[in-house]
Amino acid sequence: MTATPTEMVSDVATVSDDVRERLGDRLSGLVAADDRSTFADAEELAYAEGRVRVVVELAAGANLPSSPPLDVEARHDPFVQAFVAVDDLPALARAESVRAVRPPQSPVAADLATALGPGGGT
Repeated sequence: MTATPTEMVSDVATVSDDVRERLGDRLSGLVAADDRSTFADAEELAYAEGRVRVVVELAAGANLPSSPPLDVEARHDPFVQAFVAVDDLPALARAESVRAVRPPQSPVAADLATALGPGGGT
């Protein structure tokens, strides 16, 4: 029997409410997970070597915090996509310049017939 992501978390309370609000359930769960690799796989998070890919939403006009360290992959103000150590997620979420930290959105395959509706745009 496979454990659900919720069952893989040792103590979700290790993430404070204000941090949980900025990280969301998936990243908060990853921080608290006993087996982060298994949790990340179950939640479809990009995770390797203790680091996870995230999108950081900055406050208007704010700069990326100097700590914790991030490996920035892309930036389109106010969003920054980067890899960050899972243990650093709470500190990143608490940074004054950060509004939210979340996993990147996954593209969804479009069904052209559904997108165009009845008649297929003809």
